[in-house]
Amino acid sequence: MKGLRQPWRPFADRSSRCRRRCEPPCPRRCRRRRARPFPGSAGWAGWQRRSPQYRQHRAHQQRETLATVSHIAKRWAGLRSFVADQAPVLGYDAAAPDFFWLAGQGGYGIMMAPALGRAAADLIVSGCLPADLIANGLSERDISPAHLA
Repeated sequence: MKGLRQPWRPFADRSSRCRRRCEPPCPRRCRRRRARPFPGSAGWAGWQRRSPQYRQHRAHQQRETLATVSHIAKRWAGLRSFVADQAPVLGYDAAAPDFFWLAGQGGYGIMMAPALGRAAADLIVSGCLPADLIANGLSERDISPAHLA
């Protein structure tokens, strides 16, 4: 999207809120069963395609309800923080006792979030790691902010 010069409008999929109005009409043989394809799927054979009038109507709705973006000046995908040993940092800082570190997940933040969330909660509440994480070889020494010094 970088360098997009033309007026651009984000597409909002509102089909979950106005399903009956937004989906193409069901073929007559399916109407009694109320059969519907999965949201976001290509549909089933026999479904009518969206007409040009429908597309014009949706384009008009989007022009009226969505903000116009004339050009994107800068883009950002998110922060991927690492420390020297590439291990997460989790625990209270010795220099600032009220500051709790939960950083350094790098590109693995989503995968480690459940375990690190539980570890952070237990460290804050009880002061020690959960037993199952310790049993799997994780130690406070390996992830505490003190291991960076």
